[in-house]
Amino acid sequence: MLRSTLPPCACPDQPPKQLGFLGLENIDWKARVFGNLSLMTLLGYFALASLVWHIFLRTKDVHDARKTLLERERSRHRAELRRIKAEYSYRPQLRF
Repeated sequence: MLRSTLPPCACPDQPPKQLGFLGLENIDWKARVFGNLSLMTLLGYFALASLVWHIFLRTKDVHDARKTLLERERSRHRAELRRIKAEYSYRPQLRF
């Protein structure tokens, strides 16, 4: 009774099985499952690399924007210092 529920074994005297249009021979369900798992693993690695790359680019853009703002602030500060220096350096000398 138990034997009737089990699938027949793949003995070497049986003809090879064709799987659809791929023409793959003698591939059992484990190979198909693990093949799909390896494909999913590769897709997962690609998605993870893509995510890391986009985070890197975003961080780089934020860093560049901060750097630009800092340079703009420095130049504004320098211009103000020059203006103050020019304002206070000009003192007409009074001669008696």
